[in-house]
This record gives sequence, structure tokens and C-alpha cells, in this order.
Amino acid sequence: YWRVLRLNTCCDLESLTLWVYIPRLRYLATIRHTLAPITHSDVPPSAVCIAILANVSPTLRTLTLALFQASGPVCIQSEKLSLGLIDDALSEQRFPSLTKVKIVLYDSVSMEESSEAVREMMPKCRQRGLLDFTAGSNSLELDSYDTV
Repeated sequence: YWRVLRLNTCCDLESLTLWVYIPRLRYLATIRHTLAPITHSDVPPSAVCIAILANVSPTLRTLTLALFQASGPVCIQSEKLSLGLIDDALSEQRFPSLTKVKIVLYDSVSMEESSEAVREMMPKCRQRGLLDFTAGSNSLELDSYDTV
């Protein structure tokens, strides 16, 4: 799906922001009055991020992951998000120029606990000193771009 974006033609790409919505489990009452979990999608957000990153130039220096509905460590450590897989995809061999992985946490109850959960889920990026954290505001923050 992501090849149509032709990210591989951006040979000098240095910065990329991925907006990641963490699926929340909702429950649907079944005929037997038990609760069955349902989610928004069967495709984990990590799979989408990895597919996009596979098409990105190794010149990438800054990756921003804007995590929405990251209410706390339980959401961040969930299999639906799978930050460990994104950590693997950001290997030094694949992205030798990567200097920062900025994590923007939206809807987080505890910034400190959520940041620690991300550090645990992304040990390779943590070990390389790439992780940087910020709390997102309720209004959408867009990157500013300098014009030449």
C-alpha cells in the first residue's frame, strides 16, 4: 500500500512524522451476555509504521512518532502497538544517520510512566540515546517548515 507514496524517491529525507492511533478495545455484548473485545482494525499500527519505514531513505535523521490515545503504560506496552517491532526496524544498519526518535504522547495520564514504558519497549533506540519525549497538547501540533 505504501509504495504509492513513493517515499523511496526522497533520497535526502531527513525528517518524518508518523501519526499513530493506538486502538482501544471496545466491548460488544454478545447474545450470551458476555463481553467480546472488538477493535478498530486488525492491522497493528506497528505494521503500518514498519511498512512505511521500509520505503524511507537511510538518510533519515529524525523520526517523530505522535502516539494518540496513549493513556498509559498498558496501552503503550500492548501487542496492538508493538513498539518493539518499530525499535527493530530502526536498526543502526538500516538508518545509520538517525539521531533522534521523538515520541509525542497525546492523552497520556502519566508522562513519566508512559515515557518509561516506551523506553522498555524500545531498548535499542534507548541504548543508542535516540529517544526524546514530549507531551502533545489537545490541539494538533504541526511541524513548521522553513521556506527558501
